Amino acid sequence: MAKTLGLRLQVISIFLIFPLVASAQLHVPAVDTRFIERPGQPDIAYSIFVPGGYKASKPTPLILALHFSGNPEGAGRFFLEGMVAQAFEDLGAIIVAPDSQGRSWTSPENDRAINMLLDETAKNFNIDKKRIAVTGYSMGARGTWVMSSRHADLFTAADRKSTCLNSSHVSESRMPSSA
Repeated sequence: MAKTLGLRLQVISIFLIFPLVASAQLHVPAVDTRFIERPGQPDIAYSIFVPGGYKASKPTPLILALHFSGNPEGAGRFFLEGMVAQAFEDLGAIIVAPDSQGRSWTSPENDRAINMLLDETAKNFNIDKKRIAVTGYSMGARGTWVMSSRHADLFTAADRKSTCLNSSHVSESRMPSSA
């Protein structure tokens, strides 16, 4: 009888505790989707995470997050909510995640869109220009490598995950980076 009661209590406690643990693991930071209008060109769609403790009087780090390949519509938000914001939330950084303009972050069109997004973010938030990082996964990792190489004066760190590079994407860079 005592053995059966103990087993029942274990089963009951699992059913009571599991939803709490599961909800803690599924925490999704608050993300907003916005657009930058460009006359005669497609809008730049992006998602943004602003940390809860953000103060306009204090310079805040910025992370640019570049999504993986596939349909770009909404991919920035999916990447930001599903991976990036949860991983970097404790850094207190503003995180922006654009949807790519086409299927490659290495295109001149994406280069222009990203620079426009970073300028727009700096106009609206107090960004610490000495703490701007770029991160990406798969296609976004390739874009991270290219953006950090092309704009080494802008980015102070690069974090790329799961990519394969060819010699046309590799340049000498002193950018702090993880692979």
